[in-house]
Amino acid sequence: SYQLSSRFDIQEIGFSLGEYLKATVNLTLKGSGTFPEINGLAELSSDMLSLNGRPLGGFKIESWIEKGSQKEPLKVAATGSFLEGLIIFRVNSSLMHKEPYYSGEVIFRDGDYKAVIHALLKESPEDIGLNLKGIVRMDGHGSTASGVADFEKFVLTGYGHQLKNSGPVSITLDRNVITLRAFNLINEAGSITGSGRLLIGQWYDLELKGSTYLWPFKRFSRSIRTIKGRADLEISITGRWESPVFSGTVSLKDGTIGIEDIPYHITQAEFLIRLKENKVDIEYLTGKVGGGSLSAKGVAYLRGFRLGRFNIELMLNDINARVSEDFDTTFNADLYLKGDRYLNLITGDVRLKRAVYSRFIEWRSWMLRLKKETPQPEISVPSWLNAKLNIRITGGDGTGRGAAPEASSVLLIDNNIVNATLRADLLLKGTLMRPVLLGRVET
Repeated sequence: SYQLSSRFDIQEIGFSLGEYLKATVNLTLKGSGTFPEINGLAELSSDMLSLNGRPLGGFKIESWIEKGSQKEPLKVAATGSFLEGLIIFRVNSSLMHKEPYYSGEVIFRDGDYKAVIHALLKESPEDIGLNLKGIVRMDGHGSTASGVADFEKFVLTGYGHQLKNSGPVSITLDRNVITLRAFNLINEAGSITGSGRLLIGQWYDLELKGSTYLWPFKRFSRSIRTIKGRADLEISITGRWESPVFSGTVSLKDGTIGIEDIPYHITQAEFLIRLKENKVDIEYLTGKVGGGSLSAKGVAYLRGFRLGRFNIELMLNDINARVSEDFDTTFNADLYLKGDRYLNLITGDVRLKRAVYSRFIEWRSWMLRLKKETPQPEISVPSWLNAKLNIRITGGDGTGRGAAPEASSVLLIDNNIVNATLRADLLLKGTLMRPVLLGRVET
């Protein structure tokens, strides 16, 4: 007979997920016999399991080993619980066959699973919540598995909205092929239905359609500060696992989009996007920004689930923008945005309709600024701020732009140093992070 007790950290045993999962584990082994004719009891427990630094509560696992022989398989049974008893599982297996057999079930008791969401997402809203109730049953031999997952309750909340099931959510596994039976999730904007099959690591054959608010998509980019509106979508995902193919349409109504580090929001946004074999056609995009309007059209390509090459034409009209303190402008612009996953180049024309610089200048501070400044350390910036610029800026010609003959373009400096109207013909080079102005400004 034997008895062994030990206390250790998960990462000490080279556990493949030890970088993310952390726990101090208590292990107790009791039994008798020599392999393969052994029997015994093993207990594994921890007061606290954490994932990505977020606490998930304690867990406990008990397993029994029944005596085998050279001809009979070694039988192992285990039960356990996680999340303070919210998740309960049972497993039975027979070893020492060429392809070991196993069966089991995982019960998700009715309760709040937001701790799991917080742990999986490095950044999540304070009101995030996930309520589940369901059961997963599986059996298999060797590397082939089958099973079914049935959830009678699925409620996801966040950013002040809610998404919940209107009927059972059922997923089957047949010889490693996952089939998503038609399900329906409802929200304030309507409902989303999904169905299809996939083989993990091999291929997709999925369909998704319906209406939803955009708040779940905030998770796709840290640069998105605000995203609101109702989207109607009908999308299929097919093809190989490493190179999925997207087809369908996505439209948006009454949207609001805000990007980190940009002080202006796009409001009343509407767009229609068509996808065909990973080509994304932006048929139209319109909205309001800075007291004016914008419209855009263009094309992009997807590489799997990531954005690839894109080319977008952006038209801005009557945009009011504050370049810096006491420097206000109104302008029209035709810009062209090009990139490959990240924004690489912005070209086009900006036509100033009005620009007023009124900052009070103190001579002493102005002269001090002429001294050589101490070099600043390099800082990490978003990739789009490194986009190159090649933009012509004109204004102050007195004619402006448009059909109305009375349209005018006025550039004015009005401070304690100068009071004058100007004409400008400039070229904006450099990058968004470090722009450089070339050209001339004259009275």
